[in-house]
Amino acid sequence: MDTFPRTVQISGDVAYFSVQIAFLDQKDELMAWERIHELEVEMRHEFDRVARDVLGREFRVRSMTIGRGSIEVIIVLAAVGSFYMGFSRYKNFMESLDLLRSQIQSILRRFMPNSDSVSATWIPSPALVSVAENSTPLALQWYTSHQIQMILLIYFIVSHAAILAVLVWLLIRKVT
Repeated sequence: MDTFPRTVQISGDVAYFSVQIAFLDQKDELMAWERIHELEVEMRHEFDRVARDVLGREFRVRSMTIGRGSIEVIIVLAAVGSFYMGFSRYKNFMESLDLLRSQIQSILRRFMPNSDSVSATWIPSPALVSVAENSTPLALQWYTSHQIQMILLIYFIVSHAAILAVLVWLLIRKVT
């Protein structure tokens, strides 16, 4: 009896992409903020087109949110209807998501040529994590939804602590 399913069905959210666009000059950031809102619809269509090119026509960008700070774009990739994925396709699918991340980063660099840095990351949705848990051997199941959340929490704590340390250092340096 085969304990690992050969195909699994995925529908709904598949992955979440986060892209940060940083500017050293605040004036550049304000102009980019205005530009990104002007081009929001065009950018979303471009992301959707690339998602379909890289992953197939069963995928689309479900939502795109633009946040302030350094500009952050959150993209939710969803499967339209049902998508069946076998164990042999899982690794290729993960590589395709990495390729999509790279393509999204390139698109934003093209739309924001004055940016100082553009970085993109992605995390799998709970549905995709369950595919990994159900279609890979136990030894390869090193991450679960809970562990991913813990890694993200640690990342946010460490990054914010580093920012706070730099701020305190700058304040001390300015006072002395």
